[in-house]
Amino acid sequence: KILSLIQCRLILFCSVQVNESNFKQEYPEFVKIVEVGPRDGLQNEKDIVPTRVKIQLIDMLSTTGLSVIEATSFVSSKWVPQMADHTDVLQGIQRVPHVRYPVLTPNMQGFQDAVAAGATEVAVFGSASETFSRKNINCSIAESMLRFEEVISAAKDRQIPVRGYVSCALGCPHEGHIEPTKVAEISKALYDMGCYEISLGDTIGVGTPSSMFKMLQKVMKDVPLSALAVHCHDTYGQALPNILTALQMGVSVVDSAVAGLGGCPYAQGSSGNVSTEDVLYMLHGMGIETGVNLDRLLEAGDFICNALGRRTNSKVAQARSGTL
Repeated sequence: KILSLIQCRLILFCSVQVNESNFKQEYPEFVKIVEVGPRDGLQNEKDIVPTRVKIQLIDMLSTTGLSVIEATSFVSSKWVPQMADHTDVLQGIQRVPHVRYPVLTPNMQGFQDAVAAGATEVAVFGSASETFSRKNINCSIAESMLRFEEVISAAKDRQIPVRGYVSCALGCPHEGHIEPTKVAEISKALYDMGCYEISLGDTIGVGTPSSMFKMLQKVMKDVPLSALAVHCHDTYGQALPNILTALQMGVSVVDSAVAGLGGCPYAQGSSGNVSTEDVLYMLHGMGIETGVNLDRLLEAGDFICNALGRRTNSKVAQARSGTL
């Protein structure tokens, strides 16, 4: 009986060990963080943020080890007045070697203005939702693709890399559920046009790990994994779980905003982007390299929150300051 009991315990122990090994997951050794705070983070602010504040924020972020900082957006000041100072911002920052400063250029006019201001990388912003496309960039999805094709072609001629965004990848404020096949279709179109990277955006933060998995599974059939990024808003507190799901599937590029700034002007109820501080804390805790100094990033977050007169959305920053 004693021998039998020992054997049972040994079998149980081995089965537990096997089950635990089944849950071990391979994660990327390095994750590239794309800091979108200065553009996507500030574009939704009601009060105009002074140009000098934007420049100082970018300059502070440039010292953190970030390799990509989205600087501004060359859109019409009529539609996004917060970005009216795009040229002054781009020309006023202290560019650091090995740091890229992409800018958003939704059409040829924006692209030409960006190039004239010294842009060396641009981004185009599409949507997987027809309604959102019309409300966000005032044209249909088909029309937006024609615009982007023109921009991307002009960028190729100047050897300027182009990043592509797909908004509403996990849900739309107007249409609700978005089929993963539609997200894959738009992503493939942008990739085939020449976008080196496709950022899949949960614009209103309604996604869950399950919907993230299903969407990525579909997109990965049409676009190489190495060319995919995720851009998660934290409206329902699902951003980090969704990012973790993307990491488990092999995605190694994550968009985030210092202090969790942001929200979409055309998506009512959309809260901020996932905070870069919280993403870094999770990644570093998992042993994943980012090249970014968390302490310096926290300083940049403190600066912009003080300038805006608001509390940070970063849980890590709140914990460090004892304000949880």
